[in-house]
Amino acid sequence: MKTPFKLITKIAVICFALFLYNCESDNAIDHEKTSNKNKPSSYIKSKVTYEEVSKNTKLINQLETINQNDSDSASKMVFLSNYAFYVDTDESNYLESLDGTYHSYTFPIYKTNNRER
Repeated sequence: MKTPFKLITKIAVICFALFLYNCESDNAIDHEKTSNKNKPSSYIKSKVTYEEVSKNTKLINQLETINQNDSDSASKMVFLSNYAFYVDTDESNYLESLDGTYHSYTFPIYKTNNRER
């Protein structure tokens, strides 16, 4: 009768030790996440309008070459028939590194069916 009791006791001690070890690891991960949140970002994110986007001539030229829409060129919607979606250039997110070596635009995309995002 003592043998099963000793076995159950050993298993319980091992499980408890693993439980304590896992909790310690969780605290280290939580600490790492909070320390990254306090770190200042090396990028600036902002919303820009079509007028601000149009100042980037290289981007506008690229959008005009892929625009397959039959509407006038002043349209702020770029249509790509191969992929069946519109790119809305009316407003976008602009991301730029603090040192100015990198920048990126992110535009909303709508499918042609029901204009869903």
